[in-house]
Amino acid sequence: MRRTDFDNFYPHRVRERCFRDGERVSVIGCVSPRPGDTGELVACPGDRSWALLVGDGTAQAATDEASNDALYGFAGAIAALLLGLAPLSVDRQPLTEALSRRAGKRKTRRALVVAAGVAAALPLAGLIVNICLRASHDHTSTYAYGRGGYVVAVLVAALLALFAWICWRRTTTLRAAIGPIASTPRSLLADTRASTVELSVRATEEVAAERIADGVGVVYLETVVKETYQDGKNARTVEHVRERVPKKLSVTDESGEGRPEMRLAVSDIDVLTTRDDARILARYPKLERHDRHKHYTVEERFIMPGEQLYILGEVVTLDMQASDRGYRSVRGAPTLGGQDGPLLVYAGSEAGLLEQIVAEGRRLSVLRTVALGALGLLAGVTAYLASM
Repeated sequence: MRRTDFDNFYPHRVRERCFRDGERVSVIGCVSPRPGDTGELVACPGDRSWALLVGDGTAQAATDEASNDALYGFAGAIAALLLGLAPLSVDRQPLTEALSRRAGKRKTRRALVVAAGVAAALPLAGLIVNICLRASHDHTSTYAYGRGGYVVAVLVAALLALFAWICWRRTTTLRAAIGPIASTPRSLLADTRASTVELSVRATEEVAAERIADGVGVVYLETVVKETYQDGKNARTVEHVRERVPKKLSVTDESGEGRPEMRLAVSDIDVLTTRDDARILARYPKLERHDRHKHYTVEERFIMPGEQLYILGEVVTLDMQASDRGYRSVRGAPTLGGQDGPLLVYAGSEAGLLEQIVAEGRRLSVLRTVALGALGLLAGVTAYLASM
């Protein structure tokens, strides 16, 4: 084809199929029965086309090749779907694990690692064997030892099953997380006699610190300062500062006041991230600095004055104080910590926390259903193509 002819095809592609000189070919079709035709090949009755094949005259090799290519594409599409679902399964509720620990359900990280290894080991081994066999055999027909498309399909199926299992496992963890909330009765600060208490309180108006980002005063501030520096072609991050001010937060309700120990707390509160070296160095002038420094980052978790809080934990100490009702009556001012599990501090109400947990469970249930549906569809398509 001349260059000018090729230019006329742009932006389309030119695809050629050809046979080598002297190559053995076979024809599957029928000679045209119409009078006057000189041996023209046509499709046999019941078929839509005739075929010109390389090889021994059977269509099995071509069928194997076509089904393998089709499975490559279909399994690749399912794998792309799985990659899209994976970020949606990230845990967005920081109190879930702490609540499940209070319910007696321990995290099974080792089980997840073992399950991932088992799910991935067999398909990966099959892929290695398949590559070795393809390199050492003249595969006129590859049905006897498999094709890469089938191995990829099995691998994707195993990952889908693992993803669905992880979603199911996290759903059961969320169900367990609701238990401590539902089983612990609401208490007032002045009436905290039980060891484990559930409180609906507000932070006091007393400012304890100022945010680095904008100088706004807050009653509680947890600061984490990290430095990012260049290490060859990669960027690395190291933590320099982690502090909490104050150690004990002052909270109140209609009955009195209390002091949760924030150093023992797992919290879900507002977060503000800032990248401003000048502001950070103004607060921490002696901060370490790497030779290949890029920037500092500060993450500030804070509670605003008067903000509503939900707290679940144990009474560590109880300071008895005189009550306003008279000199003969007293009230308790509890210090709260964690014994059966971490102290939980949530910026909001109990209803808001439960709503978040339920919404998280529904999202994981939908992801599990989609993964199982994709698994069933992939298994059906794989079985159909293998039957050919």
